[in-house]
Amino acid sequence: MRIVSLNVWGGRVYSKLAEFLEGKKTGVDIFCFQEVLDANSKTGNEAKATKQSYQGTEFEEVQDLYGRLENVLTGFRGFLSASYSEGSEKLAMFVRNGIEADVRTAWAHKQIRVLYGGKPFEVGSIMQYAKISNDNGTCFIANVHGLWQGGGKEDTPERIEQSRNILRIMSSFGERKILCGDFNLDISTESVHMLEQETVNLVKEFKINSTRSALAPSSKGRFADYIFASDKIKINKFNVLNDVVSDHLPLYVDFE
Repeated sequence: MRIVSLNVWGGRVYSKLAEFLEGKKTGVDIFCFQEVLDANSKTGNEAKATKQSYQGTEFEEVQDLYGRLENVLTGFRGFLSASYSEGSEKLAMFVRNGIEADVRTAWAHKQIRVLYGGKPFEVGSIMQYAKISNDNGTCFIANVHGLWQGGGKEDTPERIEQSRNILRIMSSFGERKILCGDFNLDISTESVHMLEQETVNLVKEFKINSTRSALAPSSKGRFADYIFASDKIKINKFNVLNDVVSDHLPLYVDFE
């Protein structure tokens, strides 16, 4: 089974993103996306201003991004989570038709108030997870966008709690599981180390140098995105793709 995990950055470079997905969809079984907007997203003016002050104004979000993704990813079933932030971001999972999937969500951390540039912003963290059944048995695929707390990727009490909650939720998944997403965490944090106690960090295992694209300023660090796999998962291939379709790079894993 093959998965691509990507923070789509609200579709800010949509034409390149659509081209990338069109080229990859025949060789991927599940797409796990973070930072997705949809036509029903309602973002207040203050939240928009906070996002623009952090992300800049050179690129604009695509408000109907989820609908556009559905149009590109023909042959897949889309699953959209609730919003996890005041900025209306959501998770989305696209599963190839013919793959049996039971998709659910759980809060990895409740919403908290953070300050950026003196402006308040409500943000939480949702885990979207799918129970997948195929010829190799049952496995769980979990998709997460970790807490954003104003830009830094260091440990905080809330992020430690988030990792604890992720492990608690995943404890019910059985032995075969994959955890992926944008965790907003540096690779050296205790929050990441906690997840490594139960899974293999493929970014570290394969000695990846960065998961951020050329569109991300160096001030945002080199790491944020990870795929973790339990030891009952056989990894055939893992790499970080060089396609610049977001300020994050796509992560690809082939496993059984």
